[in-house]
This record gives sequence, C-alpha cells and structure tokens, in this order.
Amino acid sequence: MTKKKLGNCFEANTNKLLEMWFKNKQVSKIFFLCHGKVIGAKNSPVENKEFMHCWIENKKGDLIFDYSNDKEVIVRKELLEHRIIKETIIKFTIEQIANLIHTHEHYGWFTKKELEILGD
Repeated sequence: MTKKKLGNCFEANTNKLLEMWFKNKQVSKIFFLCHGKVIGAKNSPVENKEFMHCWIENKKGDLIFDYSNDKEVIVRKELLEHRIIKETIIKFTIEQIANLIHTHEHYGWFTKKELEILGD
C-alpha cells in the first residue's frame, strides 16, 4: 500500500513569511498568514474535496501567495475566492504565528481558540 504524500503548506508558507520578516521587519505590516478550508482545484488529486490549507495574504486582501510543495504561486484573490470557505479563515500576524509555533511546537493548523489563549 502506498502512503499518500501530504502537502507542506503550513511549514512552507510559515517559513517563507518568517524568512521575509527576518530580512525586513516591515513585512509584518504588509502580510498575514492564513489558515482555512479550501476546495480542491479541478483536475487536481483533491478536486472538489475540502481540506485545510495555509497561504500568505497581503493585508490589502487582493493577493494570495503560496510557496507549498516547492512552488511559488502568486495570484489575485478574486480568482480563488470560489474555492475558499471564508467562514473558516483565521488570519495570523507574524508575531502571533511565531508565538503559536513556540507554544505548540508545530506549524499548524491552529484554531481560533488556540489564538485566543495567546492573548494580545
């Protein structure tokens, strides 16, 4: 039996955002890390299936960045909105996600309750 290969979106996108932040602290004013459910793209192995995903979004809210699975995808949000289940999205600042990783010792996905425990 072959084991399904899982994506690395939580680790890849978190690391990319942290890497950008280490180079320029202003990044924290420009981007969020997002966790939420999405619907798999047509002709993909997960076509029409819901699954948890992680991506980077600019604070203006019009661009999505995804660095998972050794790819670099930058796309206008309007092109993917039909595949994002909006009520499941949690947006994290760089500081919040760094604290969550330190507290829980994993990259996610994190819940709203875990975020509330941090306090701000």
